[in-house]
Amino acid sequence: MTADPHLYHHRLAVKRGYQSIDDMHCDIVTKWNGKISKRDTVYMLGDVTMLNKPDMIEPVLKKLNFKELILIRGNHDRKKIIELGVFSGVYDYKEINYGGNLIVLSHYPFATWNKSHRGSLNIHGHSHGKYRMSSQQMDAGMDTNDMYPYHITECIAKMKSLATAPTI
Repeated sequence: MTADPHLYHHRLAVKRGYQSIDDMHCDIVTKWNGKISKRDTVYMLGDVTMLNKPDMIEPVLKKLNFKELILIRGNHDRKKIIELGVFSGVYDYKEINYGGNLIVLSHYPFATWNKSHRGSLNIHGHSHGKYRMSSQQMDAGMDTNDMYPYHITECIAKMKSLATAPTI
């Protein structure tokens, strides 16, 4: 699970500390493939790229390990990229159950979401680590995890740890 790779986004690559777009892409592929196998289902929570040039984006995506790559559409995901045939599903919003938890996947952080009052979780992207994290909500973007994707169990554990953290 991850969000916001922003492939071919030069200004963001520099802001992230890379010398070039190629350096950023190499780091993303290395870290992704070190954690994700070819048997894994991965949810990409939006903003694959701002470009609408499939011939440039597809080679980078094809270097990534996954069995299924499911896109939760972000504000920068363009039609030609979505239609590449790399994604096994494309959604604006998706609910999944994992380990007894209802998890709402979205690109944007929500103020409230389905069954949030009953303990469901919201995992999102978009905010590049600038949105508050809570016991029910987190940003799973690449910028929040040193460019590594998260395993869903890491997201759940991170949020649950906030529920049990002592208050000061």
